[in-house]
Amino acid sequence: SGAGLGGNPMAATAHKGKADRVCQLVIKPGNAVDGWEDLSRLLGDCVKISFECRLGAYLSEVRNLALLRRTPGWSFDHFFLVKGSLAHMFEQAHVYEEAVREYYELEVIYTDTLEAGAGDSGAETSGNFGDQDPADEEAFILHPSRKNLRSLCKRNEAGNSGSLKEFDVRQYLFAKRALLMLKEVWAAEEDGAGEQAIRQKRHELARLGQQFISSFTRKLQRHSFRAEFVDKWVFSACLQLASVLTMNGEGEEADDAVGRAGTGDRVLSGILADLYIYCHSKLLKLGATLSLDVKRSRRRQKVSKSMIFASPKAPKGSGGAEESDPMAILDDGACQSFEEELILMETEAAVAAAREAAVMAESAIHDAGEDGEDLRDQPRGSMEPGSSHPEATSLSCLESREGYNLYVLSLAREAAEACRRCGRERQAVQLEANNSDILIQQGEVAQARRLLEQQCRLYFEDGWLQLLADLALPQLVECQLKLGDRPGLLSSLSMWLTMKGELEGAAAQKVDEEAIQSALEDLGGEGERSTASAVDLHGAVRVSRSESGGSGLKVLAQKNDVAVLAFTVDSFFPFPVDVKGAAVMLSKHKGGEEASIAPTEWVYFSRASDTDHLRAFSERLRTGSAPDAFAEAAGRGEGSQIAPGGNVMFAAVLCSEVGKYQPTELTATAYGCQFRCGLGEDSGLLAVSEEEPRVTMAPRKGEIFQLDDQMIAIDVEARGEAFACEIGAFSRGLAFKEAWAIREGDAGPPERLADAGARGGVDSPLYRLGDLRGKATLVLRVEGARKAAPGRRDGALLDCELSYTSGLRRTLARSLALSAVAPFEASVVFHAAAEDRTLVELRVASALPWGVVARSCELTAAGKAVSGLFPSEDLLPARLAPGATLTLLYELQSRECGKLEVELGFDHEKGHGAEPGGAMADWAAAMEASGIWGERQTFRGEVAVP
Repeated sequence: SGAGLGGNPMAATAHKGKADRVCQLVIKPGNAVDGWEDLSRLLGDCVKISFECRLGAYLSEVRNLALLRRTPGWSFDHFFLVKGSLAHMFEQAHVYEEAVREYYELEVIYTDTLEAGAGDSGAETSGNFGDQDPADEEAFILHPSRKNLRSLCKRNEAGNSGSLKEFDVRQYLFAKRALLMLKEVWAAEEDGAGEQAIRQKRHELARLGQQFISSFTRKLQRHSFRAEFVDKWVFSACLQLASVLTMNGEGEEADDAVGRAGTGDRVLSGILADLYIYCHSKLLKLGATLSLDVKRSRRRQKVSKSMIFASPKAPKGSGGAEESDPMAILDDGACQSFEEELILMETEAAVAAAREAAVMAESAIHDAGEDGEDLRDQPRGSMEPGSSHPEATSLSCLESREGYNLYVLSLAREAAEACRRCGRERQAVQLEANNSDILIQQGEVAQARRLLEQQCRLYFEDGWLQLLADLALPQLVECQLKLGDRPGLLSSLSMWLTMKGELEGAAAQKVDEEAIQSALEDLGGEGERSTASAVDLHGAVRVSRSESGGSGLKVLAQKNDVAVLAFTVDSFFPFPVDVKGAAVMLSKHKGGEEASIAPTEWVYFSRASDTDHLRAFSERLRTGSAPDAFAEAAGRGEGSQIAPGGNVMFAAVLCSEVGKYQPTELTATAYGCQFRCGLGEDSGLLAVSEEEPRVTMAPRKGEIFQLDDQMIAIDVEARGEAFACEIGAFSRGLAFKEAWAIREGDAGPPERLADAGARGGVDSPLYRLGDLRGKATLVLRVEGARKAAPGRRDGALLDCELSYTSGLRRTLARSLALSAVAPFEASVVFHAAAEDRTLVELRVASALPWGVVARSCELTAAGKAVSGLFPSEDLLPARLAPGATLTLLYELQSRECGKLEVELGFDHEKGHGAEPGGAMADWAAAMEASGIWGERQTFRGEVAVP
């Protein structure tokens, strides 16, 4: 340009009288070109000038037409062409916000035209909403090129018949706005805009789509469109909108936009969930109308109606997690604010009429590019059958049952995934399980069972019992029967029995209990299992603590005790249930925190109505060995059946550790399935303390007398109760003949104990002491102690063993050291009577604790008998009380008598010489009862010579 062009006549002619529009490109050797920068600068200036010029022409024409819209003959078709061309110009310049604004204004003007009935075209349109053409059943809210409205407007201007229909215009205008907003989102993603800004733009698009679908649906209904037509349109519209919300600028799924990458947009996920749920509901309704659904379709529609998506207003928190009203209509407030803008526009200067032709010519240039197929105007990828979401642009799924079922499952899956991403897990479970009948038809019974189990658990926890009984539970039982799932059948039956009492009418007869019982008994172990965990019997078997036996809810025990807990078991099963391996789980608490779980070792069930049997078994547990009692019952085939109605359960545990334990649940196996029943908070407490001596045993006197036949006493005390006691004693050289018991507080005669059999030899039997409460004295009659060495403990070591039952069979063994003591002590005193004669005073003192009768007494010196001063017949028999001394006089010929020995013949005094109520009264009573007093005994001993 300028001087750079030299005297080139062509260049001078080209730019004569105009701005510089010519530049020179110089090609150098090596194909290098100079002048590109100038060309780029000049082209930019020219484009800017051209854009501004044409923009000004469009704006002037729009203002002029807006001012004249109230005048007769005003055509909305012409205004539609001009306004659309202006918006398209902004779109090509990538000024998307301005383009959206133009289409929004165009829709407001269109609404105002319809309401006012102004203009010929407007009057016709207001009375012709649209035809119910089958081709229009599929929405085109994201496909503005489906109908070329610009060509129709031009034909109307040329005087051809026909007019724009509101049905088409509304969809066209929304499609243009939606695609422009989508392009704005894609542009922001390409420019690396902030994540929050991109999310906000997607939210605006999603909510705008919800508003449009809701308001347009109401328009269709107000214009009496067929219900099937409306449902198809809503179905396709929701699917198109949901599809485009998951697309990015490359036509691929926008994983980060919907939260599949882990840092998801819960708000957008909530909106997507609402769209898919609403679409799914409409598809179910269409399937029922067209007889494509199976017999449960109508009931499934009832469930779907409770899940129709939330209001298009911005959800709080989790993004659509609060379900409320269906989609709202367009915001009237926005329209009113735009009307104020139109009033301001009318005050501007009118556009010159001469500009109109140029504007219309320019509009024609853009027709092909605006309404032609352009992938940039469409949600790329939404029509691809390989997409993970359902195909978004076709109603072909309604042509066959197979296609319909595929769509129903796919939509439910998409809705469930979106619900989970926005935190609506419960709704996701309902959606998936609601189509289990289709899965059953397709042979995917295991998957249907899994989904139905989740749904039944949800309904049961939420108390939707009527819906559970009417639909979900019968379907679940059907799947479990087909799969031979015994744990699943047991769980379903338990759930049914738990809620059956709250159902009314026909709902209480939905489940065939006898069929399930038969299946549980007949199915083998090869049936498919739904879960490896224990089956929860819910409330079908209710277990609570019982205070039977007077033990109360808190049971005190010591370490190594067997604690027996009583429970009430109420079974709602209509038939007896045989159980194996039953145990009550005990939770050990320490410092307020749960430390460990331990099971009880023995469990026994009995009917609550069988009071005699319960009383007998309870007494057996109290007085006998608990393990033996349970083992005996199991051997008889008792205690392993939970009968219908009330039952009593005894659970016993060996307390091996100190602590506090709380029963938590009952576990057992029935029909080859492990199950569990939880216990309430009032399950009681088992408190285990350190072990203390249960029984004690000690000799009355730590002595044994050198007699052939005598009694020794052992004091026994039970702290609490000891049952079935048996006692035995053993000592080397001693023979035990009989035993007697004197119980504390018993005023009757001593009790002779029965022989329980030999222990350690024929001379050491066991004696049955029986039940022991408090203190008792055991008196044993022994023989053979005469040869015991006096004062030596090893010769009189007494081993005692007491066997008793206190929950378990226990044995207390003690070694009691006894001193061998002479029963009498003899001494002499010499008195000189003459030179050849000496008087001997013999003194025999009794060391026995009971009285004796001396029958004879002989003193020998050097093996020869010493004559008594008086005849023994005149002095004996003589009674010796405990501690008394017998004195006799003898005459010796010389004091050099050598060794003196005494032999005393005696028997035990019949009255024993014991004071009534004294320390030896019980001992003496046992001696008298034994008859030992009538047997003659002999004492031989050396006499101490002074």
